[in-house]
Amino acid sequence: MKRLNKLRPMLIIVLISQLFFACANDQDEFLADNVEEVVGDFMAATIYYEVGSDKYAIVYTKNGDKKTFNNGKKVGQTQEEAPDPIVAPENAENVEIIEGEAWTDEEAMVETSNPNAPVSSDLAFSVNYWQDLYDQEWVENDNRMDKDDAYSKSLSKNLDQEYYYLGYYIDGLVQIWQATGDNAYLDTALDLINNTVNDAVDMGNGYKGWPSQDGTPKALWDSFYWRHVATLVRVLHESPNLRSTNPQYQQAYVELLNFSEVHIWDRWEAAGIGNFYRSRTHMASHWARIGMELYMVTGKAKYREVFENISFKGMPNRPSNLRDRIYFNPDQTDAYVWDSQWDVNQGGGVQDTSHAGAIISFIVNAADNNMYWNSNDITAFTNTLMKVIWPAENGSQMAYNVDGTEGFQRAHKGHEWLTLGRYSREVQERIFTDYIPNTQFENVYVYGTQAMGAAALNAKILTDGAPVYPEQ
Repeated sequence: MKRLNKLRPMLIIVLISQLFFACANDQDEFLADNVEEVVGDFMAATIYYEVGSDKYAIVYTKNGDKKTFNNGKKVGQTQEEAPDPIVAPENAENVEIIEGEAWTDEEAMVETSNPNAPVSSDLAFSVNYWQDLYDQEWVENDNRMDKDDAYSKSLSKNLDQEYYYLGYYIDGLVQIWQATGDNAYLDTALDLINNTVNDAVDMGNGYKGWPSQDGTPKALWDSFYWRHVATLVRVLHESPNLRSTNPQYQQAYVELLNFSEVHIWDRWEAAGIGNFYRSRTHMASHWARIGMELYMVTGKAKYREVFENISFKGMPNRPSNLRDRIYFNPDQTDAYVWDSQWDVNQGGGVQDTSHAGAIISFIVNAADNNMYWNSNDITAFTNTLMKVIWPAENGSQMAYNVDGTEGFQRAHKGHEWLTLGRYSREVQERIFTDYIPNTQFENVYVYGTQAMGAAALNAKILTDGAPVYPEQ
């Protein structure tokens, strides 16, 4: 294999500024990195390779772009210069490295065209297919090994926001369990959650929690993580046969419900109602979801009140609510668009696609359970995804904002949007062909098991009409 002579690119000037949107208790929300690059003359190179029956190409351009192709489709593009030396992935076969030449998009799609590629209608709706991918990704060391990373985060004491990101793994585990009924996934989820509960410390007034490095707890970190635990508690509540035949699950249900009510909800409620009614739509949606799940378990009015206030009634310290923020896109009139702040004029602060995912997964769960949000909303959000954010010509990439503006999001930032596939075969087809065509793909290099869990649950619901859990 040839080795490239090292070429030094022209000076890259990177200006990084951190934009903090702070309001009352919102100082802990880091929303965006603004990065401007002036790129120089990078090394061009093309790697062609095969894995089994799949054909791939990775193209590095002189502009510093890395483009990825799979079975005749462009499936990714990021800013990344060619490595030195140029090497193919470890499991690659029939490798060809072309130094100094970057295939055009058309050339790469032709060279990787593959009439033997799997037909999506056969596999996109197969729970076993997605389970196999999930199991592979859980232990595959690509960008990171999901299993090791999940356990590391669960034992971190949340000093540096680790539980926030642990939530992605919990979400994937819960969804693959719901799709397959395999309690091994539930056991792993409970093991990870119990690690965090066991590390909770005395926060005063009878409450437990997780102080950060600076000694203060963060409402954002807790709610972003615990929304997934609250969903698990509700699913366990709605699975009485499982709990009656497995005492350990009954015990886990009781203990996690108590922790949710006392050490998550009551602790932050006592610290001030502003901790629920946050300054950004996505941040408030975490508490709306937790409130919804706890209401469905306990029937307590205070939980439903927060869910309804954030969803449509109005919050005591904010001028609007989620329903008020949402409007039809003037350029795509059957699709929703919305602003991320409560007090801006329409279109004055369009929501970014990444943070919007939390709102989408919340509303999908609400619609699943007939909690205010309905099929008309799901249809409009699906149109936002498929016609504005992720039209076919975008391949694997989603637009940065929910109105399709500001270029593309980084790979993997659309995982929670995939939950719309529970209601749409078209979305599920696109997940298969463009978002997760395999485990050697940029979208699943980061928290890939979350996306695969969502795809598996979609497949189960689309095929059988309901998941294994909660019990039907």
